[in-house]
Amino acid sequence: MIKVRPAPAVRRAFAQWGRQHRIRTVSQSTFGVPADLFPQVPEELLAGAVIDGQPYIPPAPAAAAAEPVPEVVDQEPPPAPDGGPVTDGLDDAVGALVEQGTVTTAAAAADTQADAPPAPKRRPSRRGKSGGEG
Repeated sequence: MIKVRPAPAVRRAFAQWGRQHRIRTVSQSTFGVPADLFPQVPEELLAGAVIDGQPYIPPAPAAAAAEPVPEVVDQEPPPAPDGGPVTDGLDDAVGALVEQGTVTTAAAAADTQADAPPAPKRRPSRRGKSGGEG
């Protein structure tokens, strides 16, 4: 049994529909609709209703669901003027960002690490060990 509390504006119309289908009330403003009969409830009677404690959300309109999806055409990009791979200016853009210092490439990071002095070696910690013999 599905508990339906129709919106106040359509409660009377829901009650009339419910009488035709022998639907009983479970409280002053809530109807007990059998699960097999629920899909037959007119959409306009469910607008603004609370169904089993949750607000009713109407299904998306069929027109929106049937909206055509644009066709994707697989095309080869035109060859680059110099005969190399087509990058659409990506190499130039990345080069400009690297020159500005806003992007560090893996090669640049490796060069920076190679130029850096080695990190000092750490001695093992002596915490928790007794300092002297006892």
